[in-house]
Amino acid sequence: MRATLVAALTLFPAATFAATPCAETIGDLRALLSEPAFPLKWHETTMSDGKPLLLSIFERDGALVVSFEKTEEGLWAEGASVVCRSGNDYEIRFVNGSVRFGQAASLMLQYSMLNGGGVTFTRKAPERMLVAMSGWSGEFASR
Repeated sequence: MRATLVAALTLFPAATFAATPCAETIGDLRALLSEPAFPLKWHETTMSDGKPLLLSIFERDGALVVSFEKTEEGLWAEGASVVCRSGNDYEIRFVNGSVRFGQAASLMLQYSMLNGGGVTFTRKAPERMLVAMSGWSGEFASR
């Protein structure tokens, strides 16, 4: 058994076992992104209904919170989160049991998010990013 473990550790580089870099505070997030002035408020620019989705990032009780709110409709989802690097993208992971859905959240969105459907974002430019989740994506701007 010990020889098998030693062989496995020899075959796989140490980086294989390294933890995924994640952020649990705004300071951690800005460090993860290597962007000390990363904006904390974003608005959707590619919506077809004229009501942009608003993305806000803030801290509550020492935890990173991500909130999605649909203009004129209300809260989509909000909860304590961690943001983790995933290749060239970043994944927003809601902490178990912390996500709160509002009246604007469809049943499909709620089902997807409660069953591990992640939210990812990809930086397109300093003030632009693509946000995506199961069955939906949109471009966002910070100004």
